[in-house]
Amino acid sequence: GTNQNKPVTKIELFNPLKNESLDSLLATILQGLTALAIPVVTIMIIIGAYYLITAGGNPSRVSKGKDYILWAVVGFAVLLLATSITTIISNWIQSTQGP
Repeated sequence: GTNQNKPVTKIELFNPLKNESLDSLLATILQGLTALAIPVVTIMIIIGAYYLITAGGNPSRVSKGKDYILWAVVGFAVLLLATSITTIISNWIQSTQGP
């Protein structure tokens, strides 16, 4: 037929993320989340401290201040654990693939 004489068109895809593997992509995402989380955690701890300082004996404000600080620290700990877990899984996958 007539399809035999058509030139072959090569399609090339551009990778905007500059990551070549899944573990590299996860590391990039977690680095971004960590960079975003540090100022947020700092602000939340400051807000919690403000509630504690200005509580004036009001138990609900003391409780609210403690909750702000607690959940800011818990959230940051979860992010750090996620970073560690992805590193462990990545190392495990690489070790099971062999040389």
